[in-house]
Amino acid sequence: MTLKLYKQIHATQDELQAVAEEILSLGIDVIILSGLVGSGKTALTQALLTNIKHSSLESSKTDSSAQATSPTFMLMHDYGGVYHYDLYQRTSTEVLQLGLLDWLSESGVHCIEWGEELLPLLLDSGFACMLVKILVTRQSDRIYEIYAQV
Repeated sequence: MTLKLYKQIHATQDELQAVAEEILSLGIDVIILSGLVGSGKTALTQALLTNIKHSSLESSKTDSSAQATSPTFMLMHDYGGVYHYDLYQRTSTEVLQLGLLDWLSESGVHCIEWGEELLPLLLDSGFACMLVKILVTRQSDRIYEIYAQV
């Protein structure tokens, strides 16, 4: 299976909630976030978390006080149904041995920073995934390329 470019969105930091709404509207629970260090992967995760917190369908299980922070040293943060992974400098073998596929089987939204290498395996394993590439154009401007099976 392959992903195709679904949409390209030009947005500033102030418009991040609209990007999060677009991503969540696809109903895909595994979101691979790709971009350079400092491009805004954790900021996008926070926007997704904020959007879900305000959703009447998800509010009962999502931690309403949660603030997304980079889980670089923890591998994963669980915000009550929103899972945030950071696979920076981790091998596929390592994260699979730690139980990534089991974690992804949990109900909720899974945001995975630096997970591009795992994308083919996840798709072949039957996980519905999307890839969001974050391209930096200026200090506060980004291009969000959303790839999905739509």
